[in-house]
Amino acid sequence: MSRSVKEIAWVAGILEGEGCFSINKNSPAIRLGMTDLDVVERARSILKKNAKINTPQSAIGKNGNLLKQRYLLTLIGNIAIQWMMTIYPLMGFRRKMKIQEIIHHWKTHTITQKGMPVPFSYREKTMIQIFMATGLSRAEAEIKALELLTAAKSKE
Repeated sequence: MSRSVKEIAWVAGILEGEGCFSINKNSPAIRLGMTDLDVVERARSILKKNAKINTPQSAIGKNGNLLKQRYLLTLIGNIAIQWMMTIYPLMGFRRKMKIQEIIHHWKTHTITQKGMPVPFSYREKTMIQIFMATGLSRAEAEIKALELLTAAKSKE
């Protein structure tokens, strides 16, 4: 499903301020944690409509009062990489560096699904799908994936 430029820019802005980019059990992850459920639901509707919003246990403040309920949206795996690549040009320097680090890790490390290694060819296919989702033709996506994979292998 395609997203509007306005939706992509909104997601980039909210993730720049409230998001977290990380590696979760050797898989790329994006997290958005906030106390505003309506904002988290809007992010979910743009990022991945069927993603689950978790509600971690409420914390207790220094004065003993309950803090506001927190809502956590998490994307893990290929969808996280796809969104990182999509919003990358809109992010600040620090977030760009973190995204580069995660993408490098994703390209150069064995990723596991349910404890089993995923063959490298799966990663190639995933990269091609991601590039095609950004508007490249299949041939252009294959060339770009090959260039990235070749560059990653030459650095090893």
